[in-house]
Amino acid sequence: WSEIKQLFPVLKKSVLELTQEASAATVVQAALDSANIMVKDAVRSATQVLKETQALLRTVDELTLKYEYLMTASSNVTKLVVEGQAKVLAAENKIQSQSSSILKAVNIQDSFTTINNEIHQMQSSMTNKFNTLQNIASELPFTINFQTGASATYSFLEMTSSSYVNKLFITVQFDVKAHTLNGVLWYLVTHPAATQKSGVFGLYLQQGYVYTTFNMGSGDVTGRNNALLKTGEWYRISATFSPRYAYLVVRSQTGFSTLSRISTFSSTFFIPVNGDSRWYLNNVPQSMSSWISVGSFSGIYDNVHVNGYKYNVWKSVSTSGVTLYAPLRMAAPKLTNGSALTFFGSGYLKQRMGTFQTNGIYSEIELEFRTLKDNVVIVGVTGQTGSFVYGLYMFGGRVMFQFATSQGNNNAIVTTRATYNNGQWYRVKASRTGVNATLSVQSISSGSASESKTEYIGLTDLPEGISIIFGASSGQSPVPPPVSGVFAGDMKNLKLSNSITSSLQMRSFNASENIEMEGVSYYGMISGKIVNGIRFYGYMWWSQSGSYASITTYQTVPINSIFMSFKTTDMNGLLLYKPGNGIMAHVYMSILSGNLVVLVHLSDIRTPFMTTNLTLSDGRWHNASIAYTKNGYQIHVDNKMLYEGWLGNNVNTMFGTGMLYVGGVPSQMPLAREMPIRRSLQIDFDSFLVNLIEQDFTKAFTSGVSYAGITPGHDSAVAPSSCAASFPYLMYQPDPLQVRFGRAPWSGFQSYIGYRLPAAVVRKYFNSSFVITMSFRAMVGNGVIFYIANSEINPTQYISLELVKGQLKYEFSNGKGKVSISSANGTNYADNGKWYKVYLLRIYQFGAMLIPETMEYRNSRHSEPTVPLSLSTPLYIGGLPNYVNAPSLTQRKYGYNGCLRKFEISSGFDTHALDFTSPDLGGTSTGTSACYSNTEHGVFFNGKDSWIHYANNFELQTDFTLQVKFRTYKRDGPLLYLFSTSSGSSTLNQFGTMVLLELDDGSINFHYKANNLERAQTFTWTHPSSDERHYLCDQKWHRVKIEKSGPTLNIIVDDVMTYGGGNVNPMNRGVINGMMFVGGTKSGISIPSTTKNFEGCVELEMLGTPDTTFQRSVDGNNVVFACPTI
Repeated sequence: WSEIKQLFPVLKKSVLELTQEASAATVVQAALDSANIMVKDAVRSATQVLKETQALLRTVDELTLKYEYLMTASSNVTKLVVEGQAKVLAAENKIQSQSSSILKAVNIQDSFTTINNEIHQMQSSMTNKFNTLQNIASELPFTINFQTGASATYSFLEMTSSSYVNKLFITVQFDVKAHTLNGVLWYLVTHPAATQKSGVFGLYLQQGYVYTTFNMGSGDVTGRNNALLKTGEWYRISATFSPRYAYLVVRSQTGFSTLSRISTFSSTFFIPVNGDSRWYLNNVPQSMSSWISVGSFSGIYDNVHVNGYKYNVWKSVSTSGVTLYAPLRMAAPKLTNGSALTFFGSGYLKQRMGTFQTNGIYSEIELEFRTLKDNVVIVGVTGQTGSFVYGLYMFGGRVMFQFATSQGNNNAIVTTRATYNNGQWYRVKASRTGVNATLSVQSISSGSASESKTEYIGLTDLPEGISIIFGASSGQSPVPPPVSGVFAGDMKNLKLSNSITSSLQMRSFNASENIEMEGVSYYGMISGKIVNGIRFYGYMWWSQSGSYASITTYQTVPINSIFMSFKTTDMNGLLLYKPGNGIMAHVYMSILSGNLVVLVHLSDIRTPFMTTNLTLSDGRWHNASIAYTKNGYQIHVDNKMLYEGWLGNNVNTMFGTGMLYVGGVPSQMPLAREMPIRRSLQIDFDSFLVNLIEQDFTKAFTSGVSYAGITPGHDSAVAPSSCAASFPYLMYQPDPLQVRFGRAPWSGFQSYIGYRLPAAVVRKYFNSSFVITMSFRAMVGNGVIFYIANSEINPTQYISLELVKGQLKYEFSNGKGKVSISSANGTNYADNGKWYKVYLLRIYQFGAMLIPETMEYRNSRHSEPTVPLSLSTPLYIGGLPNYVNAPSLTQRKYGYNGCLRKFEISSGFDTHALDFTSPDLGGTSTGTSACYSNTEHGVFFNGKDSWIHYANNFELQTDFTLQVKFRTYKRDGPLLYLFSTSSGSSTLNQFGTMVLLELDDGSINFHYKANNLERAQTFTWTHPSSDERHYLCDQKWHRVKIEKSGPTLNIIVDDVMTYGGGNVNPMNRGVINGMMFVGGTKSGISIPSTTKNFEGCVELEMLGTPDTTFQRSVDGNNVVFACPTI
């Protein structure tokens, strides 16, 4: 196009010269007479030019129509444009070839001037049409092909004024296919009018390597990426610049990425840019050529993003040199014909009935679907009352066909052979013909009928259908469908019976019968396998918007921690954002060049955090978290703590409350321009937790967020050493009013805090009536929660609360009568890591206990005389000093293990609250600490010389049951080890009786030797699937049960799996008595296991008898009585 523009002025100039010379016709009249023949030839030539110009204009008109058509309907326009260019250039050549003939007509007559004027007018019209053509072409699905020496200049889309904005980062990303392997790729100049080289950032190729260079006024800083580019192949280049360092990622078309980081020692924090700042593609202006001397590049660019904004490369500020159209790197998505639809799990599609009717003698529905959900609506037909009278549903993973009769009866057919919520495609048909109803489900992949059922229903009339609803109940339906779940998945190839022709006909999902729809998409359906997960679409070209979710819950609830498990191939985009207001902090997380960026600030941004040399955009699963702690913000990536501090903020700057945006932000929402990027991220989440609570995005306001399934993450070429993410660090809860108790039971004393309450306070609050309230989160089922009495040596009056085998036991005694109340609703208050609030009431002889979370209320009274309580000991919380005698306690020897908060005593209208930060006794010297925010029930073994010595003289009978639960990310490790001390530690096939339960390469091995003279037997359990080595190391709780009865030994995993076990050698029997260890052994004691120590969490459920608890243990090392949550 540039060549065409340059050639038309030549034509105009020639015509002007012709006009000027024609005006001198009177001077050369004699020459005209002698050149009569030449004039005739010239006239013929001019007439021919006129004809050819008219033909050219018709060609332009045709091209214009073609371009307008291509704008909406063509995906193969490159060939037409190339042809158009050829025609225009050919026409121009023809015009140029006639110039000599035109110049010969120097002495043309007056009639020839008219012809010249017509030519001039046609040329002007043609110029205008070419300008229109170029504007149309800039919107076509083409990208740009720079020839050597060409360049284009662009301004920042987000900058509209001359006022400077301080950017923390500048990001650029583009796809490139090189014709040459040297030259400037991209160059930014923040101050184009500056004469000194400062505030410049660039990318260039040299001998096939990508270099980055930047200069903030202290000299050039240059670095190279180690990926070697080849001509003719596509690469994606992403760079992130800050004044202190730059990241450069080069990704090949096979998906392999190479990352480099270049550092400098600049003391500058920001990059100032404004509306006058410019960046260049393919070359730099001549005035700046001395700043970067590698020359011009030649190649094709596509998908150009700067600071997250996508640029139309044809809409530049200016262009020089030759630029040609080129096909996109990826073809524009094809328009859907409505044959398929994705349901996000938060919406539905509603259609009119059309020719489909349910009240005739024949009706049939056929469609193909896939889902991962159990109980959801596939399609339903509503009747006159709005209730569902006909439909297909997922019911417990099975397919159900249900319909109602006009008499009000409901009929249902349910598949029984298999479940169909595994993410595979199935074709389902449901029909009612005459007196029968039929339901069939067929696998699409195998093509064979998976299941078909026909039932006789007799002659019945069905109600008339009013509308068809796919995916869920319409918001206007007063009667819900038989199952309440909203469909998440895909549907395609819908066919409905035609009541007129009695045949099945295709019905489009975007047919004229559509009434309303939400939470669905015609675009972006995953073509291959799907697994569970949450999909954020990123930029959605069909709606010209980005995906995001906005969570309103935390506008009133302070945010303490955020955790996410995700995968993405997007190298730049927004992960989450919580706006601040000067009081509440801004919280910002994004991916830049594959690395994580975190900002937390109240006003001025000073210290962003950015990971180094990570590639989080590799399509593999990663996790990231940020949590508020007393030591600062903790940032973890892939379960490694990479930062702890305040990110330049004042100490104890909390995250606060506010709207939380995930994956992007609404397009109209203002975002501080200092923020690195606002572009929506194309990302999949496995989980997203705020304050340890999993977020349900179907209950948030979302755009482009789907539960229909995601693609599986990329697997490593070599099987990983761990099947799931390793355990995170235990993170402290920032609330100082929470206290964690629980020293190891073998330490010899308990952790506690104590308060010497003044006598007046004791009389006021404990004398006759009171209400004690507190919240607790217990990790162990036995322990003293609080105790106060009238004596530490020989108490007769007391008040106490303790945990006994997971149940709360509340008692008080006045020396004459006693009230004892225990919980008994089946809830174990120490096995789920939840917070519970308890109210304890006393009114003279009457007592009561209330736990609101479980709606448990218990009360009791004694009939003895009322005697005022005269209590004098300190109020002990969490445990007791060793010198305190408390015979009334069931679990005196066990201190409480877990967290407590907000302990208050009320009497009448007054309340006395205890300050956990300032106890009179105990505290940190006895082992109290801040609470962990990411724990659940269980004992954590860190795998580094960690073990528990459970008993010295443990006796295992000839028939026994051993049952433990565990959670790990390892495939190897010992769980239980019992060996006889009478014959020394055992090896598998030498003397010494022993039992060893272990994980071995993902299997369960149980080694059993009950007779010194017999060889040990090994019984193995393996998972029946092909992926058995990864089943037990998925960071989920698994239960393993070993049962021996007579000669039969069974290994049962997760209650329902009995794939291990066998017969015990009759001679290999007897009682085993010796030392029992859990999770490994201490130094000096060998263990016949492939791994000496287990890393993970363990719960003991039965070791011969149900009365099993770690609190009985003799000794231990490197264990925590709390299990880190993922």
